[in-house]
Amino acid sequence: MSFYDHYVRTLESQYPLTAKAVSVRNLLSQTLVCPHIIKLPKIIRIEAQAAVEAFYDLRLSEKYQSFVASKMTAQTEQLFFAGNYSALMCFDFHWTHQEKLKLIEINTNASVGLIGDLVYKAHGVRQNYCVDFRKEILNTFKEEFSAVSPDQQLKQAVIVDQNPGDQRLYIEFLLYKEMFEADGVSCSIADTKELTWNDSSKELCTKDGKVLNLVYNRDTDFYLDSAPAVKNAWLARAAAISPNPNEYALLADKQRLEDLAETADLSAAFGISPQSASAIQNTILKTTSVKALGDKAWDNRKYWFFKPKRSYGGKAVYRGASVSRNTFEKQVEPNDYLAQEFAPPSSVTLDQNGKEEEYKYDLRFFAYKNKIQLAVARVYQGQTTNAQTPGGGIAAIQWI
Repeated sequence: MSFYDHYVRTLESQYPLTAKAVSVRNLLSQTLVCPHIIKLPKIIRIEAQAAVEAFYDLRLSEKYQSFVASKMTAQTEQLFFAGNYSALMCFDFHWTHQEKLKLIEINTNASVGLIGDLVYKAHGVRQNYCVDFRKEILNTFKEEFSAVSPDQQLKQAVIVDQNPGDQRLYIEFLLYKEMFEADGVSCSIADTKELTWNDSSKELCTKDGKVLNLVYNRDTDFYLDSAPAVKNAWLARAAAISPNPNEYALLADKQRLEDLAETADLSAAFGISPQSASAIQNTILKTTSVKALGDKAWDNRKYWFFKPKRSYGGKAVYRGASVSRNTFEKQVEPNDYLAQEFAPPSSVTLDQNGKEEEYKYDLRFFAYKNKIQLAVARVYQGQTTNAQTPGGGIAAIQWI
């Protein structure tokens, strides 16, 4: 039996209602899950935990919050206030050839959490951060809800995205839906634009009128410009929106990569501990705007990785050594692109149908506040992670 077949059986046994409702094989690409376990040194775990704790320290800093607020536009400033945090936030790293852990980006609504948890279960190995990831995430969402509505009970959740049924990871939406409903929380999946806002009752509702307590937001319109109902609910503190614009602005907006890279003394600037400042500075990559580099952006392109400030999922990103002059002049230069120092990922040799092949990988750490909850490797070939490489995909990690 192939690993993919075993994985499907594991998913079907763990999520029987989803397996009964849909064809798992039709919704789950064979290249999404990796048949191999990636073995990595324990020092990576230590450095990743230090980085997560440091960024949480930074996120709590009032000086840092004021700094971020000063960077926001009038349109986004109204969305910037304390509420809940962000479930399923992740930190993506490269373990470079110099054996240094380098932060590529932070995401507030990262995918493949439950997919990755099932990879560990299919292999029959424990992940090192919690006994039951599914229960851990469910409790995280409950904590998110309680932060907004401390005296109420979570009754109705919704998972939203643009055209959710067309998303490549729609299967994961179904898994989260079953997770909620197995705990007695009614849950639906909806297009972000289908939700409605009742201004008189200050309630966020589904299109059939169900009042929503919690929104698990998978939409990548991070400041909710195309989601007026969700935005109104966030502004009125009427529902827990997780993730939300506040957390995105503080940690996941790629402008923060440039801001932090250009701050010489993080401890002095933001009042965080020297240990936190050191952990961030040790993992942050040099990042600046393409506009600030001017002609040097093209001349020194092989040293940079170009990405738009609002990119996600590796979309419209270019490795400088590979980008064409035409693409650079028409896509990178005229738009709001960042130039991030190129930190080559590590590689690993794996067996693919009896033949040894070289794969790259990056590391994704799911975290809530200052605690890591799950770590997976994303194994691929090509320029960026793509979940389309035979033999690649989401891999379990064994720390040695």
